[in-house]
Amino acid sequence: MATPQISEAFIDSPWYAYIIFVLLNLQAPPGLSRTKGRFLKMKSMKYCIIDNDLFWKDNGGILLSCLLKDEANKVSCRRLWRTPTLAKQLLIRF
Repeated sequence: MATPQISEAFIDSPWYAYIIFVLLNLQAPPGLSRTKGRFLKMKSMKYCIIDNDLFWKDNGGILLSCLLKDEANKVSCRRLWRTPTLAKQLLIRF
């Protein structure tokens, strides 16, 4: 069975680095405690690599594309400005 490939942006991301390590090596990264390693393995069961992209599986089995930090910021900004009252509330809190 061939090792799946993943784009470098996900490997370099602090959000997904450990999860990708577990998906590619089927073990926790060295240096983690046993408890953290077990938690990470359980967490990464919801992720999969398809065509160099990382996806998250929800409870219904739907695959959702994982976003990098800059992509997530763009999506959240677009979503906030579509609902002006929510955007105003968040701006007031900050």
